[in-house]
Amino acid sequence: MLTTEEILDLLSTLILDLSSIREQMTDAIDRAAINNQIMALTKLWRKIDDIRASEPRDDLADAKASLEGITQDLKKEKKKLENVAKVIHKAAQAIAIAEKVFKLVA
Repeated sequence: MLTTEEILDLLSTLILDLSSIREQMTDAIDRAAINNQIMALTKLWRKIDDIRASEPRDDLADAKASLEGITQDLKKEKKKLENVAKVIHKAAQAIAIAEKVFKLVA
């Protein structure tokens, strides 16, 4: 059984990784795109945190697994930073998952 706390931890990790990647960017458009993803994830993190339920939930398992996969992909991408589009795509996937979690706990 999972709690929203575990999901919030993963979202925090993603936000930190994206922030680190953003700092490595030299192109202003790429930085802005990643910054928009960070702001969207942060907004969802706050919404989930505001209404979080601490009781375990089975329906969060898929979200956790997906977020863990995205976290691993971003960590790999952060090391070589060859494909900004991939980073932005992964962040968009994380936003979609966070929105789904928000709807589940709301």
